[in-house]
Amino acid sequence: VERVRGWSPQRSAPDEPERSTLVHVEYAGGAVGILAHSWEVPAPFGGLCLSGIQGTEGTVHFESNGLGVLIRARRTRLRFPGMRDIVGFRAMWRDFVSSLSLRHEAQMTLALARQDLAMIESATRTSIAASAR
Repeated sequence: VERVRGWSPQRSAPDEPERSTLVHVEYAGGAVGILAHSWEVPAPFGGLCLSGIQGTEGTVHFESNGLGVLIRARRTRLRFPGMRDIVGFRAMWRDFVSSLSLRHEAQMTLALARQDLAMIESATRTSIAASAR
């Protein structure tokens, strides 16, 4: 990731929480990513939300908690990972325990968490600057 910018609607008060945000991410090599999120738009299926990723080789549509995945590329595939670990705690715990017992680095590291936080803070900073104009 080379650059992150955010946009959100003007808030009526400085302490009012952001309800909608658009994040624009520029990657090395020229790829661009867009993330749009809003708490103001009702979830169409009672709390289940659909997300998608589009690329030059195909698309992936998925329920945001991981219930189902539709992959459209060279082949179309439909997967249902299931509801056993809908928020991912089991997978995170398994990875953590494995990293301790086998003495390898966990998939989620402090460095990755800091990198993620830096991107969120950059989007928030530019979003606040844009709404102050």
